[in-house]
Amino acid sequence: MRVSDNFRIFGEYLYADSGGEFFNNRPIEENRGEIQNLFLDTRLTDGLSVRLGRQELLFGAQRLISPLDWANTRRTFQGARGTYQGDSWTLDGFFVNPVVRNAANESKIDDANEDVDFYGVYASNSGTALGTVDTYYLGLSNQVLDFDYHTIVCRSA
Repeated sequence: MRVSDNFRIFGEYLYADSGGEFFNNRPIEENRGEIQNLFLDTRLTDGLSVRLGRQELLFGAQRLISPLDWANTRRTFQGARGTYQGDSWTLDGFFVNPVVRNAANESKIDDANEDVDFYGVYASNSGTALGTVDTYYLGLSNQVLDFDYHTIVCRSA
């Protein structure tokens, strides 16, 4: 629902089921009722927007971060994302927690795993002599397992 030119609310519900197989369904195939996306989008300036809430992330032509288009259930995150759009480049920054399926209690809405933080900055410039150049930093922290992963990459496509 677009409230104004600068503000919108978006929601999406998911019901995923699988049948007719001779084996039990995998967890990625079923989710009998879930809030897939529910976020607020606001445009702060002509090039700067902010998104808050449950959302899908897609970076690196789905090779890097994707919502799992090929799966019955899709991957979502809960948190914040800011995007700045220039003439030939885009800069995204995000801090989110992955949403995990609550398979033990199908009547309960899936929750974000606040023990796992996923964050990063992704820049893409399509106006270079090399073609499109993507540069990004990604971080993943798990407080329960006590680990941190950090990745810095620059690639030309």
